[in-house]
Amino acid sequence: VTGMNNADFKLLFNTDAKVEAIESSAFGYGVFTSVELPAVESLGPAVFQNCTKLKQVTFHADPSATTISPSMFLKCAALTSISIPDSVITIDPQAFSECTGLKTVTFGENSRLQSIDSQAFYKNTNLSGFVMPKGVNYLAPQAFSGCSFLREVTLSPKLATITADCFSSCTLLSQVIVPEDNPYLESVDGVVYDEAMTILYYFPWAKKADGFELPKTLVS
Repeated sequence: VTGMNNADFKLLFNTDAKVEAIESSAFGYGVFTSVELPAVESLGPAVFQNCTKLKQVTFHADPSATTISPSMFLKCAALTSISIPDSVITIDPQAFSECTGLKTVTFGENSRLQSIDSQAFYKNTNLSGFVMPKGVNYLAPQAFSGCSFLREVTLSPKLATITADCFSSCTLLSQVIVPEDNPYLESVDGVVYDEAMTILYYFPWAKKADGFELPKTLVS
């Protein structure tokens, strides 16, 4: 598949189709409302960028793609939910950037996701919560920047550090939860520290500073 720009319709593939790759910007600016993807191995950058009427994306039941490519769903404003296949290891930069209608992002119990890259969910202004899969060990700067409706995030047990600008301009964010089995980070009332509580990594935008006291163990 190399590219098209057609009138309103559902984009379907034969369930038995053997597609090695869908190339860069192949369906960009299309006006279809739903997509059912085959078991494709490679998805190029910006495959569905600016598909402003796209509401539903269904991945193959036995997916093989390991990345959600850069800008793959950039500015797909009508997309309200997405279920990330277990095969995906990396969500690349701006993969879901400015998907302003996106409310829910879900992962399977066997998700292989390890990395969420820069601005992957930039300005997802309807996203209220996010629970990272257990294998995520890298969260890039500005990954959730501008998610102005985001209220609660649960980090991964394998995430060792975060930067403050991961959640820049997340003005309603009040809780960042660190799982008990994370040996690197600690969360107290939504504030994220290193495990020894010597480094303060993140103080949520919506958390009130009144009455807040820094731990005596804090160094930086």
